[in-house]
Amino acid sequence: MPIIGRTGSASEGTLRELAQTLARLNDAQRQLATGQRVNRASDNPAALVAIERYGAQIRELSQSVESAQRGISLFQTAEGALSQAAGLVTRARELAVEAADGTLSREEREVLQTNLDGVLSSLSRIAGSANFAGTDLLSGASDFNLENVASEFQSVQIQQARLPDDGGPLTVSVDVTSPAAEAQAGGTIAATQSAAATFEVSGVSGSTTVTVAAGATRAEVAQAINAVSDVTGVTADETTGAITSQDVGSAAFVEIRNLEGTLEGVDEGRTQGEDVEATVNGVAAASNGNTVIVSSPDGLQGEITLREGTGTGTFTFQIAGGGVNLPGAPGNLRTAFPSIRPESLGVRETSGGLSTLAAGGANSLLANPAGAARILEAAASDLNRARGALGATQQNGIEATLRGFQNRLENTLEARSRLADTDFARATADLTRERIRFQAQLATLRQTHALAAKQVMTLLGGG
Repeated sequence: MPIIGRTGSASEGTLRELAQTLARLNDAQRQLATGQRVNRASDNPAALVAIERYGAQIRELSQSVESAQRGISLFQTAEGALSQAAGLVTRARELAVEAADGTLSREEREVLQTNLDGVLSSLSRIAGSANFAGTDLLSGASDFNLENVASEFQSVQIQQARLPDDGGPLTVSVDVTSPAAEAQAGGTIAATQSAAATFEVSGVSGSTTVTVAAGATRAEVAQAINAVSDVTGVTADETTGAITSQDVGSAAFVEIRNLEGTLEGVDEGRTQGEDVEATVNGVAAASNGNTVIVSSPDGLQGEITLREGTGTGTFTFQIAGGGVNLPGAPGNLRTAFPSIRPESLGVRETSGGLSTLAAGGANSLLANPAGAARILEAAASDLNRARGALGATQQNGIEATLRGFQNRLENTLEARSRLADTDFARATADLTRERIRFQAQLATLRQTHALAAKQVMTLLGGG
């Protein structure tokens, strides 16, 4: 083998391996320093593309989670205000019950009326102050805008709707196939009662006994039944002799039970009313009395109450904007926050609602305490329905959406981490291995150079 005065191919190979080891050593150090497995496109081009795509998804999902959390805060603000309003209405009902006491003087009722006016004022204040990030929630400003409402509708309360993306109105069509009906006892009161009779009349309001004398006419028997209708919720027609419930729907009933003698012409037993049967935009809807309960797959939810006596037919209205967009919901799905102002509560019972209970109103505690109690009961029902609807939307809509976003965010973060984040255990092992290899290669190179130099010096006589 020739002996020449340079390192030779072995030395060059060692230098090449040394450079590659140094590059791997630098990569391991960079991964440990940055915490990132891919720091340059040259590290892993395909992984870099996936990491950037995951990063964009993570930013989008993080914003969606934040929006959903803000939506929950919005609903909680509305719920707090509705809870306060419900407490005020409960207090007002106590005042109405107290005012109905016939032993109270006018001065005492005036004091109760003053308290009631304060309650109504507080309701208005709560309605105006329930605000989230500049959005009025319960003043009516965040309710749906209804247009072209058919006269057959007594009230329309839509909690949720998916409005057209083009900004146009959503037409809602209610097709009544069978109207609601009151309960009616079998048969009719005979023209004249041949013998005295005592019978029990029962309805949704309660039950009581009625006694009629022998020879009582149909009109006299009907008058006796009507005299206790506030107790029973049952009335009789003086002309036809029909005995019916005051309310309509399957919850209404009439029950006649003979105690002594027999109410002639009328069947003993219990009969029920019938709920309205209808479809909304072609989808069968549940019902309660004259109220159609809407819950369709396209997101439309709410309650539509028909006026008493409405028969079969198709009746429509339009939703022309309004409501609040649900965060993360697909499409233009919006939810409404109803007004809790006095004039908006209890309108199912009377036009004007609680505003008619104010001093000087038709249903004030001085003018009509019994009417005030009924309107307050309807107002309490309105608030309970509103709280239930918003709670269901928050639980099944916003919170479910939030959980979905959080789950997707967690999985996306994990997927990105597997590609992008440094495996510190492996990187540390790689660093240690490359350091050992680097030191071994340096030692080998030094020995190679030293051996070659010694051989040359020996030949030259210097060894």
